[in-house]
Amino acid sequence: MRAAVDTEEHLDVPRMLSRKADASGEAVLVALTEEDGREGTAPRAEDLFAYAELLGEQAGLLAVRDPLPGVTEVRQALREVDTADHAVRLSDTDLVLLAAAASGTAAASPRLELYPRDLSAARALKLSQAGSTLLRPASDAELVSRVLARFPDLANPPRAEHMRDLLKNAGYEVRRNSQGLLSLAYATQTSAPRGFARAFSSATAARLGLAPAELARQRLDEARRRGGFVAVKVSVLATSAVCDELARMEGVFAVNVTALFVNMLRQIVEDAGRPRWETVLAADSADASPAARAGFARLVGATWLRLEAHIVAVGNGGIVLLHDAAPLAHYTGGGELLARLVVAARQAGEAPRGLWLFCPMQSPKDSPRLDDLTVAVIPGDAEQLFVPDSFADPQGDRKAS
Repeated sequence: MRAAVDTEEHLDVPRMLSRKADASGEAVLVALTEEDGREGTAPRAEDLFAYAELLGEQAGLLAVRDPLPGVTEVRQALREVDTADHAVRLSDTDLVLLAAAASGTAAASPRLELYPRDLSAARALKLSQAGSTLLRPASDAELVSRVLARFPDLANPPRAEHMRDLLKNAGYEVRRNSQGLLSLAYATQTSAPRGFARAFSSATAARLGLAPAELARQRLDEARRRGGFVAVKVSVLATSAVCDELARMEGVFAVNVTALFVNMLRQIVEDAGRPRWETVLAADSADASPAARAGFARLVGATWLRLEAHIVAVGNGGIVLLHDAAPLAHYTGGGELLARLVVAARQAGEAPRGLWLFCPMQSPKDSPRLDDLTVAVIPGDAEQLFVPDSFADPQGDRKAS
């Protein structure tokens, strides 16, 4: 790139020019000039440089916000910077990456967030929700990798030897097992909203004379207001009735994961023009050839991306109820998608604002499960809720009593 730019800049009519993005000179902006020297055929290089500098200034302001702005807010703020109709020429990814590069102080995450490069290790740990990884034992190096996956360009990234102290400073109670792995102490409820679980404990409900269905409804009403993640556990027999009742709640947007997954997968196949749908179905089998299974996995990966974008869009300001969500448990990448959505729901300013995962279970008072997938929640009651069968029947509690 350097050779190409140097060569062009020595021509009588160069097709590209360069400029240092900041005083450090570590980043260099390269802009195309007007095509063939004819005015009006393309933006002037100086205009493009000025536009990039304005983006950089805005990126710097966004990155130092506390809390960090969400992806939607970042994109909107950067689009509003444009004064010469240049933003529409850039994809969302290019827009955010250009703004970060031009700022000199901000960096862009893989999720297109903006954050300061000098973000402290303690704050990076907290924002990345690395502590939630400790619902199962994890090594210090795994936790560092979790932070860097969210914030890859930190000037001072966390170090494995400091991880336990960083977790304690972030409010996590941790312990180390005989294999040297860290895990959350059972009493920890770091990410739970303060007082939420206590306010709606069974003992409190008994004192207030609340029936189980009424208790569940009050907790769900609170969850609608605050956002966040809730695994909604229900008996298999009451699945349909309870799901319908939840979907009717104000501000709740129901997403049938199975139907959407199949429709999006089929659309991807149709857009590509191959393979035949029957071939795709045959590849979804343990008896299929390794090549067929690999091809199917690529299609599923593309489907997850579309599904995630849909859920994020639907959940911008509302609660997303994921029901009939078995594909998340059955297909590679589904668990990772669910984890990303849960982290986003826990984070203020992110979409979805709230995420409810509908979990039909044979024993719904056990820990939440989605078919064979254990759903990771913060220990305690803040992120899981048993909804009794009577929830879907206004007279049910009175009948039971």
